[in-house]
Formats: sequence, structure tokens, C-alpha cells
Amino acid sequence: KMMNPYNTIEEILENFGGTLFKFHPKEKVNLIEYPFEVFAYFSPYFAEIVESKQFNLSTTIELDATFRALAPYALCVPTLIFRNTGIPLGILISPSEKTSLYSLFFESLKKFDEVNKNSEENSLFLKFKKKKYLTDEHKAFTKLSSIYGLDIYNCLVHLIRSIGANSLLGLLMKDMVFTFSGHEWSHNQF
Repeated sequence: KMMNPYNTIEEILENFGGTLFKFHPKEKVNLIEYPFEVFAYFSPYFAEIVESKQFNLSTTIELDATFRALAPYALCVPTLIFRNTGIPLGILISPSEKTSLYSLFFESLKKFDEVNKNSEENSLFLKFKKKKYLTDEHKAFTKLSSIYGLDIYNCLVHLIRSIGANSLLGLLMKDMVFTFSGHEWSHNQF
């Protein structure tokens, strides 16, 4: 109650810095069930991350949702992947996992560009559009790709889980996916 007497997301995030974008979705949001509504929040370190040498060396952003961390919301933490390490860029919050959840990220980047009067050369939206996106197999990503012209790659772990991680086919798929050469494959046969 001391940190957030009015129960608003603005009040919670104000202490941390960063940038908050609130969205007004087309569908009505029940404010009792979803008091924070729909928003995108970017880390106070976002600008430094994007301007870093590591950002330019990184080719991939991971987008995936979880429902446990902030139930009943769908929560996504857009993550820059650098040398197999994830660097969180912010959080996206929406009542459900749909294309609109992931669109919050790209629409916020456009808003950053507008507010900062970024030229095409400095456009955050265009910088992020050039990255590859690692996702699960949710159908929202097909639509997201067509809207923003993104390169989407499915996570191998999600692929294996969809087959059945402990099934014979899943075990075969793991061997095939995680084997780097024909020579290595021949040594893995049982």
C-alpha cells in the first residue's frame, strides 16, 4: 500500500524510471480483472542497450509470453539475445496472447521514434525490424510477421515439446536438431 496506494501501474514503475506506453485496445478490458490495463514498459537502460556495440552484434530478439508471472495477464519480456544470454528490454502486458500483445513492442518503438523525432537512420523501429525474432509456434507470430515484415524463427524447444518431448519421435527430433554433422549423427545412433 505504501508503494502503490492508488493501485496504478504508473505509480509502481515511476520509482524505477524507464518509459511506459499505455494502450487502448479495440476490445473492452475489465478493469477489475485487469487493473493495469494494457501497456508496454521499457527499461531505464533501453537507450544504452540499443546504442551499445553488443546490440549491433546481436541478431536476435526473443518474444514469448508467460501467463504465470502476472496472472491473469499474458506477459512478454522482449529479450535481446547476445552470446546465448538474454538481456531484457522491457515488458509487454495484455489480457491474452494475441498478435496485439506483440504489436505493443513495435508500436512503442514507433512512438519512441515520433517523440524523439528520429530520422530513418536513427529509427528504433527500423533497427529492430532488421533483427531476427525467436518465438514459439503461436499463430500470432505469422500475422505479426506479415504486419511488420519480420523474420520469425521458431524455438526448437517448443517444436520438440509440440511433438512430445519424451516420446520416441521427440527423442529422435532432439537427436536430429542438436546434432551438428553427419559424422556426429552416426555416432549418436543407438
